[in-house]
Amino acid sequence: MIAGFIHMVIGMTGLVGFLVRFIGPVTVVPSLTVVGLYSYRATVGFASAHWGIAFLTAGTTIILSLYLRNVNTPIPVWTPKGGCRIIRFPFHKVFSVLIAAIFGWVISIIITEAGGFSSDPKSKEFYARTDSRTYVIDMANWFLFPYPGQFGSPLFNTGAFITFLFGTISSVIDSIGDYYACARVCDLPAPPPHSVNRGIMIEGISSLIAGSAGASHATSTFGGNIGAIGITKVASLRVFQLLGIIYMIFGVIGKIGAVCVTIPYSVIGGMQMINFGVLVGVMISNIQFTDMSSTRNHVIIGCSMFVGLMMPYWMRENPNALDTGTRDERGLTAWEEKELTIAEKEKISELSFAKVESYKLLTQIVDIDKINFDNLVRGGRVTRQ
Repeated sequence: MIAGFIHMVIGMTGLVGFLVRFIGPVTVVPSLTVVGLYSYRATVGFASAHWGIAFLTAGTTIILSLYLRNVNTPIPVWTPKGGCRIIRFPFHKVFSVLIAAIFGWVISIIITEAGGFSSDPKSKEFYARTDSRTYVIDMANWFLFPYPGQFGSPLFNTGAFITFLFGTISSVIDSIGDYYACARVCDLPAPPPHSVNRGIMIEGISSLIAGSAGASHATSTFGGNIGAIGITKVASLRVFQLLGIIYMIFGVIGKIGAVCVTIPYSVIGGMQMINFGVLVGVMISNIQFTDMSSTRNHVIIGCSMFVGLMMPYWMRENPNALDTGTRDERGLTAWEEKELTIAEKEKISELSFAKVESYKLLTQIVDIDKINFDNLVRGGRVTRQ
């Protein structure tokens, strides 16, 4: 909450607008390009569930939005004056990402029902199944109205505050770059300082509300959405206003949001290939506005990207170089020792039930054999040893 409040104050005071005067393509390109490049880690995590489905989803998006961009889809319509008629509209291009996601989802359903995916929860391929997380639908409530304090009174932790403060500063810088990238995708001039201030302020207000309601995340821009704008060419303000309303409905009606959670990882990975790929391409294209014959620009862009790639690698190779607290202080121990999920409980219950049934069956077999043996003894056919 406090980090969100600081985020809001940064936008309200106009500090960001003042800094925007000194921010241009030379500073935006390296930061956003590195962010886009590092998204490959998350993309690989999703796509590795099944590379075939991931590439199928990405390829469908490319075909619909690029190779068929000059083809209009025939759509039957009816109006009181014109009656029934056929109109031509680039439906497949506007909804290319959605169509590709649905197509990949349907193919995943078919392969799941045919037994083509692994049923082992420890396998990556398990999360390419459409039934790997259906338990989320059962867990979700039909209606959930978030309100401040529903998870108890707010607590303050200095370490957490400092961490979120750095996250806030990074979010502000990232948002400024995203604003420029979005303007570039929409073929519009760079956003004026007052627009950037307003955007940062709204992000802060949203983060403040999210923190008060107990949400475990803040509100910021998302580069993948910019990639979606670039590939679909849909940048209408009304569309995004309607999308915001849909998101609020998903948040209140839990079952609907839970259905979206069941999207296979491989389909998500395919969509991220396109969205983040377009984002990186858009960011690099901003270099055309700079003087690339200038040694100064070479040094700034090259060194910024090199350091941005170098430092995370160093941190990964030297995890103990910086003391960020013990595992208990950071909550990792409690997180790893969390209770079993409902799905795990159900699996254990099913396993226990199977064991009980097997025991009953074995007991019945033993009883039957004992009865038969006693009958044979009475008949004099065998003798007890």
